[in-house]
Amino acid sequence: MKKIISVLFFIAAFTSICNSQTIDTVSTYGFGKMPPIYFGNRVYWERHYEQTKDEQSSVMTFIALSYNECHIGIYTAFYPNGTIRSTGQYLSNTTDDRSDLKSRGLCSVQDGEWKDFAPDGTLTKTYIYENGKVIKEY
Repeated sequence: MKKIISVLFFIAAFTSICNSQTIDTVSTYGFGKMPPIYFGNRVYWERHYEQTKDEQSSVMTFIALSYNECHIGIYTAFYPNGTIRSTGQYLSNTTDDRSDLKSRGLCSVQDGEWKDFAPDGTLTKTYIYENGKVIKEY
């Protein structure tokens, strides 16, 4: 778990430096609600949590680079036990124009290599996406 957190911290720091803008981290719970400040055109790391079945605690289900309601970069999903469920990249916006990402086909579009893992951490499947379509699977 420490390795996962270290890798995610490194990615967040590297992405922030590369884009020369501060990227905040926001925790979303249950229904995907975010603090109101993030409804307005901001890039942020989204850590999404859901309550456990006994409703006594929350578990992180995914972390993703997001812009408004769209995932726009690195994505990692987790099992309830904390191991990685899947990793991949959403299509990146190569321009500074972040308006109308949905209508421009840039909102949460899988791109590149995605990997699925079993709950014990073993790799189960790899997919290669191009603009949201699977072009290879092994």
